[in-house]
Amino acid sequence: GHLEFASNTPITTEDRQRLRALLPSHTMSERHLYSSMIQLPNDSTQLVEVLAVSQAYPLMGVCWVRNINGNRVPLQQVFQNNPNGIVVAKRLIDQYQLSIGDPLSIGQFTGPIIGVIDEEPDISVQSIQVGPRVYIELKSSLQTGFNREYSRQYQSLFFAFESPDMAAPLVKKVQKTFDIVPSAGRIRGAFGPSQAKVVRSYQDLAKSVLQGFDSIDTFFVMLSLFMMVLSMSGVGFVIWTSMIQQLPMIGNLRLLGVSVASINRTVLFRLISFIECYRFTQPPNHWMIMTG
Repeated sequence: GHLEFASNTPITTEDRQRLRALLPSHTMSERHLYSSMIQLPNDSTQLVEVLAVSQAYPLMGVCWVRNINGNRVPLQQVFQNNPNGIVVAKRLIDQYQLSIGDPLSIGQFTGPIIGVIDEEPDISVQSIQVGPRVYIELKSSLQTGFNREYSRQYQSLFFAFESPDMAAPLVKKVQKTFDIVPSAGRIRGAFGPSQAKVVRSYQDLAKSVLQGFDSIDTFFVMLSLFMMVLSMSGVGFVIWTSMIQQLPMIGNLRLLGVSVASINRTVLFRLISFIECYRFTQPPNHWMIMTG
């Protein structure tokens, strides 16, 4: 979709009608995302991230799945062949030695594994995940017994227009209609919107990904500075301890008539030798950061 309308509460019929009246000609798809315990064939359980999607895959791009024959096919195709099935992450398959065809239960819904996730278009921008992902059809989600009124569920409507460029100008219109605060609106991975409702275009998503990378860069710069300060503090402490330990020796040298200049040269030589030894024991990148 070119435009996403997200909510951490159930999207009402009134909301849908207001969006249809506000937006130009479009195709709509839907996705619900929530956390749930899944029951495995051996009666053990696992916390998973459930994605219930409509028949039209909601995101831009293709979600690729390995089917029972090992072929790489779109998610929609495996659901067309078996609408009551479940598509699971490879991590779940490997961890519990599962096979395609094994039954899994999510609440009151039980279905067979019909495919294994091979590639997802949005997985790189989901910074927060609570467990391995599983996909089911939207109508199967209604059979789980998941209480949408009392449990947190991140719901999204995706709108595709004739041209992607139509999405950006519509963001402000939707924000004004639904009283959405632009500066407070962000989506936190599987935990959904930071406020009751959020609207964003595909361009906003790209910006949020870049901002995420900037935050990661800032974190590593601050971590490097902290390590530099910590390392230099350690070096300073060792030098100070060494000088304290050598005070008796310096006093003896002075009693023997050794000049202050000679003592200073000796101490300075040992200090430089220690720093050089420390330098060669550190990774090159660490030393480059310390020396600027």
